[in-house]
Amino acid sequence: MQDWFHIATHLPAPHLANDMAHNNNSRKIVMHFTEGNTGLGQARNIAQYVIREKKNYHMVIDLTTGEYVQIVPASGGSRSLLNGGINNGVGCNRSGELCVQIAICGKTSNAKTIMAKAGHHNWNKLVQWADTLQIPRINLSTNGRNTHQWNLSGWADHYSAPGNNHTDGLHDKTFLATIPFNKDRKVNRYKITAKVGAETRTILNRDGYPADHPDGWTLNPNQAKEFPEGRIRDENIPHVANWINRKGYTITSITTT
Repeated sequence: MQDWFHIATHLPAPHLANDMAHNNNSRKIVMHFTEGNTGLGQARNIAQYVIREKKNYHMVIDLTTGEYVQIVPASGGSRSLLNGGINNGVGCNRSGELCVQIAICGKTSNAKTIMAKAGHHNWNKLVQWADTLQIPRINLSTNGRNTHQWNLSGWADHYSAPGNNHTDGLHDKTFLATIPFNKDRKVNRYKITAKVGAETRTILNRDGYPADHPDGWTLNPNQAKEFPEGRIRDENIPHVANWINRKGYTITSITTT
């Protein structure tokens, strides 16, 4: 895992006590818009402000200038959401194994203009950095601030956070179109079945777990929400194989879908 985005300027914040995400095994990125200005130096200004206020994002970025300022390592916690209890009193900021929060300089209403420039300013590298954190390219955006959806792994936004009332983030769906989510990615996909006793069953990704987690796979369709159709991306084949070997199951078929 790459804790620091390699092209970002580091502006480390003082450690905030008890700030680690921890209440489940999910991994997510939460996107914010600052609802302010863009321009050279703006990302650093916002980063310095949230450090003073002890309301850190992990990173502040300006996609109109290519300025990336990272405050907190990915494995650390931040405090940029209203922390309404969503799981035994544990709030959104501490929801999951990783809950990486990133602020985009600018207004949600200008997302189309901002994101039109993102491709020229290393946006694709940021998405790839999220891949190294084992954050799946799954869209968790929901208008209903659904707790179950929030507790899955993937890409979320302030607009979807339970217990929050902000509407910045992915409310403007032009932002979503810039992220190649799994359903749209041009990669090989496979369906793997395994023999369990006298039964042959499909292997599925467990709800809320990254693919490389030791318990990230299941045979129970009730536990599989991220890839219920049984499709497994090619980069996850080794993780499935490790899980199958550890469970002592026998592969009966691997087919492309």
